[in-house]
Amino acid sequence: MKVLAIPTETRRARKNPAAETDPDQWHDAIRVNLLGPYFLARAALPALRARRGRIVNVSSGAARHPIPGASAYCAAKAALTHLSRVLAAGEPEVTVFTGLVGCQEKM
Repeated sequence: MKVLAIPTETRRARKNPAAETDPDQWHDAIRVNLLGPYFLARAALPALRARRGRIVNVSSGAARHPIPGASAYCAAKAALTHLSRVLAAGEPEVTVFTGLVGCQEKM
C-alpha cells in the first residue's frame, strides 16, 4: 500500500445551535469524520511505513472557520485535521496530507 486516501462526510444534519443539536448527530459526526479515518490509518500504518506511503485525509474549511449551527461537523473536522498533524509528527516514514476545501495543507 502506497497511498491511503480517506474521504469523509457526515449525513446532512439540520443546523441547530450546539445546545439544541441531537447528541446522535455529534456521535455520527465524530464516528464518520474522526474515528473512521483513525481506524483506517491505524490498520494501514504498518504497510504505509514499509513503503514510505502517504495518508490523505479529506477535511473541510469548517475545521478552521466555524459554521453557525454545525458544531458537530466543525468539531469533527477540526479534530481530523489535528489527528493528521499528530500522525505526521509521530510517523516520520509516512507523509500525511490533509485536503481542505479550497486548499491543501501538508502536515
